Amino acid sequence: MSTDDAPPVVWVPTDKIEINYTLHDVLSKAVQEASGRAAPDPAATTDPQLAELLSKLNDLLTQLNDVMAQINQIDPSVLGAKKDA
Repeated sequence: MSTDDAPPVVWVPTDKIEINYTLHDVLSKAVQEASGRAAPDPAATTDPQLAELLSKLNDLLTQLNDVMAQINQIDPSVLGAKKDA
């Protein structure tokens, strides 16, 4: 066997794992992170531009999350939400 030969692939059967992660989950976490990082007092942040941008990010993510919730109330299938969600 030369060093250019790839080792054989061995497939091991496993149980199926289902992961349900929605855009709402991602945005909620992003809003939480942005809120936690945005200092309530701009003087407490070493970079005022960073504090301003984090605050803006928080506002935009919150707005997007609200719009998605409204869309899901009208038709849950549009954004791929499950009917029972």
